Amino acid sequence: MMSVLTGPGFSAKVFSGFPVVDSSEQNADVHVQVADGRAFAGVVATLANLEQLLLKYRSSGDCADGAFVWIRHLVVVRDFDLDTIQRTIADLVATDEIASVFEPADAS
Repeated sequence: MMSVLTGPGFSAKVFSGFPVVDSSEQNADVHVQVADGRAFAGVVATLANLEQLLLKYRSSGDCADGAFVWIRHLVVVRDFDLDTIQRTIADLVATDEIASVFEPADAS
């Protein structure tokens, strides 16, 4: 599923994999196009999603039996609501922290 978000100086595509029962346990890939032509890619996830991954890894044996989880270019959001994600991206763009947090991507 893809959602398109816009804000001051950016547009973003949010790609969430599949519907989940509890939206607090969610993560998504994000592609952000900034008005100046730069583009960035990253991941947004909730704390509940990270906890879910730790439990999954404890059972599967991955990541030292669930001792850790890592995700490149991750931003943790309080809740998996499109308004929260939009506000998060808007703040990252306004402060130019997006260049530090997300990785450069091809403009699309």
